[in-house]
Amino acid sequence: MANFQHLNRLKQDIELWNLWRLENPGQVPDLSNADLRGLDLTNANLLLSNLSGADLSGANLSNAFLSGAHLENSNLQGANLSGAHLIGSYLSHANLSGAILSKAILNGCDCRYAKLTETDLSEAKLSMTNLICADLADANMHGAQLVDTKLRGAYLCGAQFETARLQEVDLAEAILQCTTTLMPKDFGAYIQGWHPQADNGLPIAS
Repeated sequence: MANFQHLNRLKQDIELWNLWRLENPGQVPDLSNADLRGLDLTNANLLLSNLSGADLSGANLSNAFLSGAHLENSNLQGANLSGAHLIGSYLSHANLSGAILSKAILNGCDCRYAKLTETDLSEAKLSMTNLICADLADANMHGAQLVDTKLRGAYLCGAQFETARLQEVDLAEAILQCTTTLMPKDFGAYIQGWHPQADNGLPIAS
C-alpha cells in the first residue's frame, strides 16, 4: 500500500518532489499500488522507488529517473517513457503494451514475463537486460542496442529489428518463425554471437 504522504507530495508538484528527494536521500518512496494514471511525471526523480503494482497507464514519464525502481506487476500501458533512465529496474510481469520507450536506457533491467506488445523501443539501450519469456509481439526495436541480452523463450512475432544491434544475445526457445525482419539478410542489423539452442527459425552462428 502506498505511503499517503509520498503519494500526495508526488501529485502536487514535480519540482518540489525532486527537491524533497535531494534533501531526503534516505527516504525510499513507497508508491506501491498507487493510482497514477495519466499523470505528468516528466523528469521525476523516482530512483529506487517502490512502484510495484502501481497503475501508470497513460502517464508521462519522459526523461524520468527510475533506475533501481521496483515496477513489478505495474501497469504502464500507453505510458510515455521516452528517454527515461531505467537502469537495473525491476519490471517483471509489468504491462508495457503500447508504451513509448524510445531512447530509454534499460540496461540490466529485469523484464521477465513483461508484456511489451506494440511497444516502441526504438534506439533503446537493452544491454544485459533480462527479457526471458517477455512478450515483444509487434514491438518496434529499430536501432535498439541488445548486447548480452537474454531473450530466451521470448515471443517475438512481428517485432521489427531494422538497424538494431544484437550481440551475444540468448535467443534459445524464442518464438521467431513469424518475425521476418529478424534475419540479417533482410535488413542492416548487426547480429553477432547468437545462442539459439532450439528450432526457432534462426541459423546457428557464432
